[in-house]
Amino acid sequence: MYYMISKKNPALKYSLFAVLLWASAYLPIRIILSQNLLSLEEIYTLKYGVAGLILLFCIFIFKMQIPNILDMVTFFISGLLGFALYIYFFQKGSCYVSPFMMPVVNATCPIITVILGYFIFKDKINIKGKFGLFMTVLGIFLISFFSEDFQFNSGLIYMFGAACCFSFYSVLQKLIVKKYSSVEAMTYGFIAGSILTVAFNYSAVDLYRLGSINMILWSYIVYLAIFPGILAYYFWTKALEFSRYSVDVVNTIGILPVMGIFFSFFYFKEKISYFMVAGMVFVLLGMLIFIKRSNKNY
Repeated sequence: MYYMISKKNPALKYSLFAVLLWASAYLPIRIILSQNLLSLEEIYTLKYGVAGLILLFCIFIFKMQIPNILDMVTFFISGLLGFALYIYFFQKGSCYVSPFMMPVVNATCPIITVILGYFIFKDKINIKGKFGLFMTVLGIFLISFFSEDFQFNSGLIYMFGAACCFSFYSVLQKLIVKKYSSVEAMTYGFIAGSILTVAFNYSAVDLYRLGSINMILWSYIVYLAIFPGILAYYFWTKALEFSRYSVDVVNTIGILPVMGIFFSFFYFKEKISYFMVAGMVFVLLGMLIFIKRSNKNY
């Protein structure tokens, strides 16, 4: 295990950093929502608004190269897929599914990325890798279908749309880092996504209610902007830069439902079934098998 997260496998190391940071957003978002002061749309609008402003200053601080017009269009497409559309589908889906089910549906990203990689990059996966992905999917099935919160409705379709958008975003970022550094690729895509996200959700923000937000809630917003926001997307892009194929990175998203179960059980005292525990084991085993698959005849 140490070998896999050492300098000899930086893509795995960075992707795990990113996924763990994204998983850390689960708790503060639920705490903010429990205060009944901000909606999910307002949380994401404030999060990406704050993060976008921080990154604007970073462009000048780090003296990043300014992209040309064609590349700006690419960054806006990246921002549209990885942020604006992803958040739109995510928010729509959250109206119909429980917070617990959100990371579960997102864990389908590796399968979508495999399909995209096959058609775009002609990626191939050996039998061991396919078996690992199958184990992960089986684990997700056990976690979701045997959860008390599971309901098959339109929310799952929206969440699947969000997973598709993020998979397209990851594949596109893999192309962008061939020309730009991971910091630049993340920064410009993030800023474009922040602009689009704020523009899409601005009407949903109650400006008068923002004055009633205390410093504790604002600290949660700043945390979401910096850690599950800027730093997580930086580590994700850095992982894509080092990876051979996009799916090598996206596979680690399977950790999200496992972390969601831990938070639900230990912090919110929610019940988990034996099937969900078995699902967690299958997800982790599937990821481990996929990571350790032979590089020969990939």
